[in-house]
Amino acid sequence: MNKYYPIMLDIKEKKCVVIGGGNIAYRKVISLLEAGANVTVISKEINEDIRLLLKDQVVECIEEKYDFKYINDCYLVYAATDDKEVNELVYSQCSEKNILVNVVDKPEICNFIVPSKLQRGDLTIAISTNGKSPMLSRKIRQDLEKVYDNRYELFLDITGEVRKEAFKVLINGKKRSEFYNKIIYSNYIDRLACEDKQKIYIEIMNILHEYGNE
Repeated sequence: MNKYYPIMLDIKEKKCVVIGGGNIAYRKVISLLEAGANVTVISKEINEDIRLLLKDQVVECIEEKYDFKYINDCYLVYAATDDKEVNELVYSQCSEKNILVNVVDKPEICNFIVPSKLQRGDLTIAISTNGKSPMLSRKIRQDLEKVYDNRYELFLDITGEVRKEAFKVLINGKKRSEFYNKIIYSNYIDRLACEDKQKIYIEIMNILHEYGNE
């Protein structure tokens, strides 16, 4: 089994193709759309969910059998058909052209795999078992969901805004690190379970300016 290099890809407005028209293909389409990709579906048959996306002009659909000409200029490909030969052909042709390709449920013929992930706003926690046990990845994600709830999304929103100001107020890098350490290892996350986000934001900003005045 390959060792994978974890990476976050920016696929905004990049052409991505999903080959297949069933439920798995639909889920891949949604994940790509959420990341801002331009998505094309290639399948002679598409399910109602994909057809609704086509109707809303969210995706492009080519209702034909697979042909390499449809993916020659694309950035990333998912092969999600129930035809083993087609999936293997997609992998082979994409590999020759250095196109990112994932054959669903076949990590041995992929040049990338997608980890299970926990999403809380801009916080992303990825879990991978190197393709050995997707079920274990799911369990770990479910365990993490109990710990990293929506408080972390709120706190990240706050610290993201504070960080912009910190670069203006605290020129000294060591001073900034001391400030970040103070707020990150505080009890603000716990307090967000019952206190107003704006109140916490103002309190942290006041601390920032106190550091700036020292």
